Amino acid sequence: MTVSRRADYAIRMMMQLAREPDGVPVPARTIGSRQGVPVEFARAIASDLASAGLLKAKRGTGGGIRLSKDPCDISVYDILRAVDGGASMSDCTSDPGYCERSSFCPMHQVWRNTEGHLEQYLSTVRLDALVSDGQFEQLQA
Repeated sequence: MTVSRRADYAIRMMMQLAREPDGVPVPARTIGSRQGVPVEFARAIASDLASAGLLKAKRGTGGGIRLSKDPCDISVYDILRAVDGGASMSDCTSDPGYCERSSFCPMHQVWRNTEGHLEQYLSTVRLDALVSDGQFEQLQA
């Protein structure tokens, strides 16, 4: 499994938002800029995260995005699911029509089990832990 650029950017943006003062909306372009995410990509990612209920967006003057939940209630898996549909090991597990062998192929079940373990683990990695470890460094614009 390779983490997509979209998922990497989304996680970095969410970490940045977790460090912002509570309830203060920040423009997506500002969050993107601080994390090296192109503006249009940052806006598209923010839209996906808002649709998934992880962000709230406010338009107009003083508008922007902010977390819709406490960082301790947002997991890395929540973010992956919002922008990539989850963690997929193979096309055969994410697309039922991809391979006619999936009903009897032993590797299909191996990939499904691996995805289950990965989902279980990433569901335990919380946003608050990522930003409080001291390992997160804000990129300067």
